[in-house]
Amino acid sequence: MSNGNNLGGLSAEAQMAWRMNHFARITQQHLARRAAEEEETLLREAKDVENRKIMDGILAENERKAEVAAYQMRELQNRNLEADLRRQFLSANPAATEQSWLLAKAEVKQNYFIERMSAEKNREEIEREIYAPYRM
Repeated sequence: MSNGNNLGGLSAEAQMAWRMNHFARITQQHLARRAAEEEETLLREAKDVENRKIMDGILAENERKAEVAAYQMRELQNRNLEADLRRQFLSANPAATEQSWLLAKAEVKQNYFIERMSAEKNREEIEREIYAPYRM
């Protein structure tokens, strides 16, 4: 009764029972194999998700570090530019003092601020004109 070839000596009912039992065993093995494969797939996907989360964290940290580095570079460039402007201002004006440099720098910043505010106001006015026909 180990395989289908030796069933000839069994009754029809015994042969049917053996075939059903054999089919059930094969089906059970198949289902167990599929369940193991699905479990393996789920574990692999879970690991992939975990790895993606780790990589997203690493990428976010690297992005933050790059932003900090870029900010620090801009600050350094601004300090270098300011030092160059200060040297130029003091060398162009032999009578200039540190106080006159600070006053000139404050005036430039104030003019820049006024220009930015003016540009922002102009932008808002232009937007109002453009979008006025669409507003009710």
